[in-house]
Amino acid sequence: VPDIMRILNHHDIKQGIMRDAIHDLLERKDFHDTVIVAKGREPVDGDDGHFVFYFRKELKRKPKVLENGTVDYKSMELFESVKNGQLVAEYVPATNGVFGYDITGKLLPPKRGKELPPLRGKGFMLTEDKKQYYSLLDGIIEMENDKRLDIRNIYTVPGNVDASTGNVNFNGDVNVMGSIEPGYSVIATGNVVVDGGCEGGSIFAGKDIVLYKGCQGQGTSVLHADGNIVGQFFESVKVEAGGDVMASYLLNSVVEANGTLTVEGKKGVIIGGHIIAKEGIKCFAIGNVAEVPTKVEVGIIKDDLGKYQQKIKDLEKIQQELTTYQQALDKLMMQPDPTEKITHMCERLSKGIYIEKKRQKELLEERDEMIRIMNRQKLARIVIRGSVYPGTKIIMNSDLFLVQENYSNVQFVKKENTIDIVNS
Repeated sequence: VPDIMRILNHHDIKQGIMRDAIHDLLERKDFHDTVIVAKGREPVDGDDGHFVFYFRKELKRKPKVLENGTVDYKSMELFESVKNGQLVAEYVPATNGVFGYDITGKLLPPKRGKELPPLRGKGFMLTEDKKQYYSLLDGIIEMENDKRLDIRNIYTVPGNVDASTGNVNFNGDVNVMGSIEPGYSVIATGNVVVDGGCEGGSIFAGKDIVLYKGCQGQGTSVLHADGNIVGQFFESVKVEAGGDVMASYLLNSVVEANGTLTVEGKKGVIIGGHIIAKEGIKCFAIGNVAEVPTKVEVGIIKDDLGKYQQKIKDLEKIQQELTTYQQALDKLMMQPDPTEKITHMCERLSKGIYIEKKRQKELLEERDEMIRIMNRQKLARIVIRGSVYPGTKIIMNSDLFLVQENYSNVQFVKKENTIDIVNS
C-alpha cells in the first residue's frame, strides 16, 4: 500500500484516495483489471429560491355534476379567506451548494441557486428581510401566475339587493346572501357571488360571477364579467364573459364568451337566443321539437377578424410614418453645417421616431396575442351529447350551417372551408 501511495503522490493524486480498494487489489493479486483507486466528488449545485404558501392557491371553481344528472353549484369554492396579520407566504432563499473536488485536490465550485424576485400585489406587508408576507386585512386572497399576490376586501350583503340596500358598488369582492331584485345592480372590481338568484337585476364584475340559483333576466338583465360566469340557468338575459360560461340550461338569452360554454346537467339545453362561445360549446341539446330559432356561433367571429385587420392597417401606417421620419432625419443629418433650426428639427424627428417605434412594439405584441387567440379559436367545435333540432343555425369561423334535420350525439367541426358533422 505505501508503494502505491507514493506512486499516486508522484502523479499529484492526493484527494479521494480509496485505501480499501487498494488493499483489496493487493490481497487478490489480480493486476490485470482496471481498478478505481481515487475518485473526486462532483459539486452539488445550490437549490433555487422558492416560495412556501400558507393558503390554497387552487380552488374547486367548477360545480360538481351529481349521479342523478343535476349540478351542485354549492360545491364550488370561489374564495380563500385570510385574516389580518396572518402569514400567507414565505420566501426560502437560494442556497450556495456544496463544493466538489478532483483527485488532485482542486476545489470544484458549485453553481449558486437562482433567486426569485419578491411577489408583487397588494393587501400584504413584507418583512424587512423580504422573506415573510403578512396580510394587512381580513379578506380574500388570490394568486396569479405564481407572481402576483392580491388580498382584497369582501363586502357581504346579508339579504337581498333591493330598496333597503340600493345598488351596490364596491372595490373588491361582493357576496350577496340573498337575491338581486329587479332594477338593482351590483358592481365590483373582484368576484360577485350570489347565494340566491338575479331577477331583472344586473351584475358587473372585474373577475367572476357565480349565481347559485341562476338569472331570470326579464329581458333587461346584463351579466358582465372579465372572468367566468356560472349560474344554474340563464333566461332572457344578456351574458358577457371574458372567460368561460357554465350553466344547466339557457333560454332565449344573448351570450358572448371569449372562452367556452358548457351547459351541463340532465337538461343541458340551449333554446332560442344568440350564443357565441369563441373556444367551443359542450351541451346536451340545442333547440327543441318546436324548432325554436336558435343561433350558436364558435371560432373567430367577424368583429374580431375586423379588429385584427384594423391592427394590421395601423402597423402599416406606423411603418410608413417611420420611413418618412427616418428619410427626413437622414437628409437633415447630411447638412455639412447644421443651423440651430435644423438641430431642433432633428431632435423633434428623433423624438417622433422613438414614440412611433414604441407604439409599433405595443401593436406588434397586441397583434401576436390576437394571432395566438385566433389560432386557438380556429379549432373550436360544438359537442352535443343529445340532439340538435331544425331551426338551429350553426356558425363556425363565420361559415353558416343550417340544421334541417335532427342529429343526435354529434360534433360540428370546421375542416377547410366546410362544417363537418362527426359522431361523438
